[in-house]
Amino acid sequence: MPRNKNFYRYELLKLAEIHGDEPLVFTAIYKHADHSEWVTLSTLRLLDQSHSKAICSHINLLREEVDKHLVLDQGAHQRKVCFLAKITSYRHYGSIRGGISLHPTDVNHSPIWFAKPSAEENHAYAAQLKDMLKS
Repeated sequence: MPRNKNFYRYELLKLAEIHGDEPLVFTAIYKHADHSEWVTLSTLRLLDQSHSKAICSHINLLREEVDKHLVLDQGAHQRKVCFLAKITSYRHYGSIRGGISLHPTDVNHSPIWFAKPSAEENHAYAAQLKDMLKS
Protein backbone atom coordinates (compact mmCIF):
# COMPACT_ATOMS: atom_id res chain seq x y z
CA MET A 1 0.00 0.00 0.00
CA PRO A 2 1.54 3.34 -1.01
CA ARG A 3 2.21 5.80 1.80
CA ASN A 4 0.80 9.32 1.73
CA LYS A 5 3.12 12.31 1.66
CA ASN A 6 2.52 13.04 5.36
CA PHE A 7 4.00 9.64 6.24
CA TYR A 8 7.40 10.97 5.19
CA ARG A 9 6.87 14.31 6.94
CA TYR A 10 8.10 16.40 4.04
CA GLU A 11 7.13 19.69 5.71
CA LEU A 12 9.28 18.75 8.71
CA LEU A 13 12.19 17.93 6.42
CA LYS A 14 11.76 21.30 4.65
CA LEU A 15 11.96 23.06 8.02
CA ALA A 16 15.21 21.19 8.72
CA GLU A 17 16.66 22.57 5.49
CA ILE A 18 15.86 26.10 6.65
CA HIS A 19 16.81 25.83 10.33
CA GLY A 20 19.50 23.13 10.31
CA ASP A 21 20.40 21.98 13.85
CA GLU A 22 18.72 24.98 15.50
CA PRO A 23 16.25 23.85 18.17
CA LEU A 24 12.68 25.00 17.54
CA VAL A 25 9.65 25.24 19.81
CA PHE A 26 6.67 23.17 18.70
CA THR A 27 3.13 22.58 19.93
CA ALA A 28 1.18 19.35 19.61
CA ILE A 29 -1.67 17.39 21.16
CA TYR A 30 -0.86 14.34 23.29
CA LYS A 31 -2.62 11.11 22.23
CA HIS A 32 -2.56 8.47 24.94
CA ALA A 33 -1.99 4.81 24.08
CA ASP A 34 -1.84 2.22 26.86
CA HIS A 35 1.38 0.25 27.21
CA SER A 36 3.25 2.08 24.49
CA GLU A 37 6.96 2.77 24.53
CA TRP A 38 6.17 5.79 22.38
CA VAL A 39 4.53 9.14 23.10
CA THR A 40 2.35 10.14 20.17
CA LEU A 41 1.88 13.85 19.55
CA SER A 42 -0.55 14.98 16.87
CA THR A 43 -1.12 18.19 14.94
CA LEU A 44 2.49 19.36 15.15
CA ARG A 45 2.94 23.13 14.68
CA LEU A 46 5.62 25.71 15.38
CA LEU A 47 4.81 27.73 18.51
CA ASP A 48 5.40 30.97 16.61
CA GLN A 49 2.88 29.92 13.96
CA SER A 50 0.16 28.27 16.05
CA HIS A 51 -2.60 29.38 13.68
CA SER A 52 -0.96 27.96 10.57
CA LYS A 53 -1.60 24.55 9.13
CA ALA A 54 -0.07 21.56 10.89
CA ILE A 55 3.46 20.58 9.89
CA CYS A 56 2.57 16.91 10.17
CA SER A 57 -0.26 14.81 11.51
CA HIS A 58 1.78 13.10 14.24
CA ILE A 59 5.22 12.30 15.56
CA ASN A 60 6.44 9.78 18.13
CA LEU A 61 8.96 10.37 20.90
CA LEU A 62 10.43 7.68 23.12
CA ARG A 63 8.36 7.57 26.29
CA GLU A 64 11.51 6.87 28.33
CA GLU A 65 12.97 10.20 27.18
CA VAL A 66 9.76 12.21 27.67
CA ASP A 67 9.11 10.74 31.14
CA LYS A 68 12.38 12.27 32.37
CA HIS A 69 10.74 15.69 31.98
CA LEU A 70 6.95 15.30 31.94
CA VAL A 71 4.67 12.39 32.71
CA LEU A 72 2.07 11.99 30.01
CA ASP A 73 -0.57 9.47 31.04
CA GLN A 74 -4.24 8.81 30.28
CA GLY A 75 -5.22 11.91 32.27
CA ALA A 76 -3.23 14.04 29.86
CA HIS A 77 -4.91 12.61 26.74
CA GLN A 78 -5.80 15.43 24.31
CA ARG A 79 -3.80 18.03 26.27
CA LYS A 80 -1.70 20.48 24.34
CA VAL A 81 2.03 20.41 24.99
CA CYS A 82 4.90 22.64 23.91
CA PHE A 83 8.44 21.42 23.50
CA LEU A 84 11.92 22.45 22.44
CA ALA A 85 13.27 20.02 19.88
CA LYS A 86 15.55 19.48 16.93
CA ILE A 87 14.36 18.08 13.66
CA THR A 88 15.94 14.75 12.82
CA SER A 89 15.69 12.35 9.94
CA TYR A 90 15.97 8.59 9.70
CA ARG A 91 15.56 5.76 7.21
CA HIS A 92 12.26 3.95 7.34
CA TYR A 93 11.67 1.14 4.85
CA GLY A 94 14.37 2.62 2.63
CA SER A 95 13.03 6.20 2.58
CA ILE A 96 14.12 9.29 4.48
CA ARG A 97 11.53 10.32 7.06
CA GLY A 98 11.42 13.40 9.29
CA GLY A 99 11.39 13.12 13.06
CA ILE A 100 11.83 15.10 16.27
CA SER A 101 14.25 14.82 19.18
CA LEU A 102 13.80 16.72 22.44
CA HIS A 103 16.60 19.22 22.93
CA PRO A 104 18.51 18.87 26.21
CA THR A 105 18.14 21.66 28.76
CA ASP A 106 19.46 22.25 32.25
CA VAL A 107 17.82 20.55 35.25
CA ASN A 108 15.73 23.63 36.10
CA HIS A 109 14.07 23.87 32.68
CA SER A 110 12.09 21.10 31.03
CA PRO A 111 12.22 20.93 27.22
CA ILE A 112 8.55 19.79 27.24
CA TRP A 113 5.65 21.31 29.17
CA PHE A 114 1.87 21.42 29.24
CA ALA A 115 0.74 24.44 27.27
CA LYS A 116 0.09 27.39 29.51
CA PRO A 117 -3.26 29.24 29.45
CA SER A 118 -1.98 32.11 27.31
CA ALA A 119 0.21 32.26 24.23
CA GLU A 120 2.29 34.95 25.95
CA GLU A 121 3.20 32.57 28.80
CA ASN A 122 4.27 29.87 26.35
CA HIS A 123 6.35 32.35 24.38
CA ALA A 124 7.96 33.64 27.57
CA TYR A 125 8.97 30.13 28.69
CA ALA A 126 10.24 29.32 25.19
CA ALA A 127 12.31 32.54 25.24
CA GLN A 128 13.82 31.50 28.60
CA LEU A 129 14.85 28.16 27.09
CA LYS A 130 16.39 29.78 24.05
CA ASP A 131 18.24 32.35 26.19
CA MET A 132 19.58 29.54 28.35
CA LEU A 133 20.95 27.82 25.24
CA LYS A 134 22.83 30.96 24.19
CA SER A 135 24.78 31.17 27.45
